[in-house]
Amino acid sequence: MVSAEVGAERRVILGLLIQQESVYQHLLQLTEAEHEAILGGTPEELMAIVDQKERLIERLALLEAERIASVGRVAEGLGRHGNDVTLAALRDAWDAEELEQVTSVQARLMASVNRISELNRNNAKLLRSSLLMLNRWMDLIAGVQQATETYSKTGKQRGRAAATRVNRKV
Repeated sequence: MVSAEVGAERRVILGLLIQQESVYQHLLQLTEAEHEAILGGTPEELMAIVDQKERLIERLALLEAERIASVGRVAEGLGRHGNDVTLAALRDAWDAEELEQVTSVQARLMASVNRISELNRNNAKLLRSSLLMLNRWMDLIAGVQQATETYSKTGKQRGRAAATRVNRKV
């Protein structure tokens, strides 16, 4: 690959990074909205947000595959083995202005990814706590229901009372 082609491919990589940054920003906004929905929204709101996040994650996977392929093409153009070369290993292939842009975009990407990870951990904790509380409420309600179900409509014992009935025949 000649130098012009490497330069064009570098610009493609930068464009892909900028697109990824945009998608991650949107994903961050949705993760914040997800947090609010967990705290006080409806299940429908939460599911709509999760669906949107899944579509963005699919978009990120496509962008990442394109970026990896593009990095491989630049690596090959520079005479390096394309399969194991990372973007960081190609730092010397960028001119100063492009390197500054790439570094800036990468820093913002990492900040977004770290914030999303933190929110996802918090959201997971909230969901686990909610599930535990819901299970306890269900157990409590089931226990009260069992305790109050002593006789059926026909007069026979049922529920906990039937299970603990003592045979008094001697």
